[in-house]
Amino acid sequence: FRVVDPATGESWEVDPNTRLNEKQRTRVPTHPDMVWLFAQQLKDEYAAQGRPGVEIYADSQVSLNGRPMAPLIRADVDLARAEWTFFGPLDWVTLSPDGEGQAATADPPRP
Repeated sequence: FRVVDPATGESWEVDPNTRLNEKQRTRVPTHPDMVWLFAQQLKDEYAAQGRPGVEIYADSQVSLNGRPMAPLIRADVDLARAEWTFFGPLDWVTLSPDGEGQAATADPPRP
């Protein structure tokens, strides 16, 4: 995760492995809801430390069925301000293994 303080221009990396337990460390990178929740936790922590308004970006890469690693979360989206909904699309979650945000097409049928 990358945190940016727009008030000062500072940016720094936060390693979730230093803040999460083993089960969380394996699940967060592959679950957009957990990525978003962790970003919200970071936002609240920095606000409590006197840094309100930080921006938080995630670099979450996944591999689907042996395909090359690809982004799960759009790296250009500030997750501190991103909205979460259980029942609608999330424009900050990519939908395809190539990370382009388009629905993946099915493989052609095999003969």
